[in-house]
Amino acid sequence: MRDTATEMAMPAPHAVAANRRHTLTAVRDDLWRVCGRDGHIVGHIERLLDPAGDRYSARRLMRAAPGALPAATLPLGLFWRLDDAEESFSSA
Repeated sequence: MRDTATEMAMPAPHAVAANRRHTLTAVRDDLWRVCGRDGHIVGHIERLLDPAGDRYSARRLMRAAPGALPAATLPLGLFWRLDDAEESFSSA
């Protein structure tokens, strides 16, 4: 069962949502790029379909060295709300 209230609250594709600490940019309908205030990409949030409602998977990019390409991603968790997934980047 899909939660239409959640769908209506989600940013449209290619929209930018400014949050307190991060900017979310829609890469596609189910994936957002998370950038810090300095503009650097810190990770991604992906929407996953779940029978109980959409879930959001947050992954932090781990860099091998300053300015290097990401060496790996660190899963931060699964969340019921996009805002909670975004907040996980502040506490990680």
